[in-house]
Amino acid sequence: SDTLITPVVGFLDQHFQAQPNPDEVKSVFLVPLDYFLHPHLYHQNYLTRCGHHILIHCFEYTNPEDGVTYQINGITAKFALFLALIILGEKPIFEMEFNLNDLISSSEEIFLKLKQHAPSKL
Repeated sequence: SDTLITPVVGFLDQHFQAQPNPDEVKSVFLVPLDYFLHPHLYHQNYLTRCGHHILIHCFEYTNPEDGVTYQINGITAKFALFLALIILGEKPIFEMEFNLNDLISSSEEIFLKLKQHAPSKL
């Protein structure tokens, strides 16, 4: 798995129009950040690789504007949860692997373990 994922967080002008590459992006949608701490529909799975248990967060979000439901899971869900923890500083309503008292160190360990034991599907 030699895939490098670089999450980027920034502020966009309200008139910004994204032009995603259709070969890489199926759809673009907005989810309120606090949804990743207080979701309406959520479940989790565990993946076992090389004797390590990896928690997989699975969010289901229905866009109120068009009624389309999106499944957000895997590394996307993990990054979204991590970002919500950093910015909002609240504990989610479900079990998680991050330690809020030592968020940076615990996240480093979690993401490194994920890289080592959850190969890319690309």
